[in-house]
Amino acid sequence: IAFTLYPNPTNGKFTIKNDKLGGERYEVKIYNMLGERIYKSIDPAINPSTVIDVSSQPNGIYFLYVKTENGTVTQKLIINK
Repeated sequence: IAFTLYPNPTNGKFTIKNDKLGGERYEVKIYNMLGERIYKSIDPAINPSTVIDVSSQPNGIYFLYVKTENGTVTQKLIINK
């Protein structure tokens, strides 16, 4: 799995870029520190990048999961407005 997340820290709006040539379908989930899912999306392979807006969430640390048919990657996401 190859993707880029920017900017991080974010004000709540950020981009996930699929770095794999040709792209692949991926699922994005974001959880807060309490383990509550605050976001879920399935992105088709045709989109090389996706803008996600979770600016309605409070400042804090979140966990972003990107899942493809090849595996799952977890990354810390910091919202700081």
